[in-house]
This record gives sequence, C-alpha cells and structure tokens, in this order.
Amino acid sequence: AVKHNVKEFKKHVNDEEIKMMAAVKANGYGHGAVEVAKAAIEAGIHQLAVAFVDEAIELREAGITVPILILGYTPVAAVEDVIQYDVMMTVYRVEDLHGINEIANRLQKKVQIQVKIDTGMSRIGLQEEEVKPFLEELNRMEYVEVVGIFTHYSTADEIDKSYTNMQTSLFEKAVNTAKELGIQIPYIHSSNSAGSMELSNTFQ
Repeated sequence: AVKHNVKEFKKHVNDEEIKMMAAVKANGYGHGAVEVAKAAIEAGIHQLAVAFVDEAIELREAGITVPILILGYTPVAAVEDVIQYDVMMTVYRVEDLHGINEIANRLQKKVQIQVKIDTGMSRIGLQEEEVKPFLEELNRMEYVEVVGIFTHYSTADEIDKSYTNMQTSLFEKAVNTAKELGIQIPYIHSSNSAGSMELSNTFQ
C-alpha cells in the first residue's frame, strides 16, 4: 500500500525535479517506522520526516541513509545526537541558535537545520514578524547550515482555499526574506498530502 501511494503521488506531481518526503512519525502511524520507511524509499521517496530525535536514531540504526528531518522541537541538549546521526533538526527559536552553534563548534562539525514558519497551523514555528530577526541572527552562526525552510497547511483539504492561499502567501514572503538576506536554501517545502493533491502551486 505504501509503495502504491508513493507511486501515485509521483504520477500526480509529475516532475522529477521535485523531491518527496515521507512522514514516518509515530511508528509509521502504527505500521512500523522502519518497514514503512524502507517501502517508501523503494518506491522513490527522497527524504523522511519524523517527530522526535529518537525516531530518527531508530531509522539510522536500522541502516536507513536517506536525509531525515525531525519535524518537532529538538532541545539544544540533543544537538550532539543530531550531528552524530547526520539528521536535520527543525529550528524556530532565536534563543536556541547560539547554543546549537556552540555545540557544533566544539565538535567542529556543522549542524543541518530547517526553519519552520508558522503560517496559521498555530503549533510551532516563526511568526511573520519573527522571520527577519531570526534569519539575520542565523546568518551569524558559522556552524549552523540551513538546508530547508517549510510550513504546514492546516486546511488544504477543505473546498474553500482562501486560508491555504493566505498561508502560501505568508510562506512565500518568508522565503523571499531569506533570499534578500543572501541565504541559499536547497529545500523549500510546504505541501502535505492534501496540498499536493489540490494545489499545484504548493510544491516546488
């Protein structure tokens, strides 16, 4: 079933330049994280996402080598694990940047992060007014490498797309702010399953 779904999504997106990420948090939503991850990779998934650092470690220790993003909050104390297991952490608190940079500096290894923008899901992420100050501070961190910026749609599966369009607009504004500050970001993503199916402008 996992392989079938991935292949159907690849057909729908129909663009080899677009990289797909599969969320395998919560033990693969009850189906076994390692098993689901391996099936998704075999079907053509390029990256994986989990909620917590221990889930990422489980996948690495099972021999999975594709890029893994931790979607949830990762405390500064876990940065050593993030570096050791070569995974990406989500960061959105300016007060965490210095601690992350200090640990990476001590280990003499860069830590890869992705920046979460809260465009309306109201869980975690930078608010609109926080984006520029955060990115400016991020630019000063020698051992922090930004590899992605993302948001999460809250109502992409609803018929009325006005709220999702508003979220897209806020996200694009944040991406443009990063570009204006000279920050090169390889992965820009916002589209969950519903967004991918309903809105072609939400994946890039």
